[in-house]
Amino acid sequence: MRTKFNIVGTAHDGRDAVRAVAVLKPDAVVLDIAMPGTNGLEAAREVRNLGLTPKRVFLTGLEDSDHEAAAHDLGAS
Repeated sequence: MRTKFNIVGTAHDGRDAVRAVAVLKPDAVVLDIAMPGTNGLEAAREVRNLGLTPKRVFLTGLEDSDHEAAAHDLGAS
């Protein structure tokens, strides 16, 4: 089964990601935990605090159980 999706925006850092989510209101957002400025976890918290509820996918090259736990607390599975 193929899933179709459209990329509706990109961001260079966490602040841009929060702004983009607020304007575009996507169904899902992909965040790098270690993105510059506001990291992906902080950006996800800000998005949640705005009352927005896109699905969240976190990417990372780090092996850190604290990051994994924080991502899980923000709705990642």
